Amino acid sequence: MQVLKADTEVKVRIGPFVDVGDGFTPQIDIALACDEAELLKHNGVATVSIAGNTWAAITDCRGWYDLTLTTTDTNTEGLLTVVVQDDSDCLPVFAHFMVVNANVYDSLYGTAAADYLQTDLLQMGGVAQSATDLKDFADAGYDPATDKVTGVKLVDTTTTNTDMKGTNNAALASSWSAALATALGNYSAARAGYLDNINNANLATIVDISTLTATVIGYISELAAANLPTDIAALPTLAEMIAGIADGSNDLQEMMRIIFAVCAGKTNGGGTTTINVRDSGDAKNRVVATVDSSGNRTAVTLDGS
Repeated sequence: MQVLKADTEVKVRIGPFVDVGDGFTPQIDIALACDEAELLKHNGVATVSIAGNTWAAITDCRGWYDLTLTTTDTNTEGLLTVVVQDDSDCLPVFAHFMVVNANVYDSLYGTAAADYLQTDLLQMGGVAQSATDLKDFADAGYDPATDKVTGVKLVDTTTTNTDMKGTNNAALASSWSAALATALGNYSAARAGYLDNINNANLATIVDISTLTATVIGYISELAAANLPTDIAALPTLAEMIAGIADGSNDLQEMMRIIFAVCAGKTNGGGTTTINVRDSGDAKNRVVATVDSSGNRTAVTLDGS
């Protein structure tokens, strides 16, 4: 289907016309004035006769004709049908066209990068847009003297914008001055003394807990409240732990003496019923064991003193 530009004169080609008798012989003598020739416009518009339109046979293409449609013929957008029929001369011929407005036609078939399809914004995010929203801005174009974004750009140069402290020297200086004044007000003589004490020579001599931070003071207070020094003092010493009873009546130190004698001390009485294990100085018996004929110990006397 050929697309036509509305309200525009155009030449279209109609055919093929063939003999009504055999259905294939091209007819080269078709005249609109002698035949039934009409236009059927879109949406039931009244039939329009094209008997007086310019009509000419196409050279070297028998049975085909050029038909000139006037601006009146193409003044209704939508489907347009050309009907040419005469049952005494030829089989009926129908040609269908689609008439579109000039902007649509030019955007499809006009000059590249020059003719664009017109679109109008009616809604954005489901919200209707009016002339006071985007249309005025688009029609008038961007004017830097009046088109400002509220809260972002108030004047043409940001150097004088009092709301933008990052780019305004006076506002930036004011902010820094206030911050510096606060810092100096907090810098007391006591705090200066704390800084003087923080060096390699004085770190080992700092005994005044007030020079520590409040957080550390809190931790130490909690430890003191929990009687940690008293609990540490109550722990047994190493000597007390060694002297404590480990097995039976023997403390840890006595057990170590007996074990050392068994592992490294001299023995005597082998082959008899009494085996003696001497201490490291060979001064006393650490272990006196009574054995049976199989060498099993039946009685043991220990001396770890």
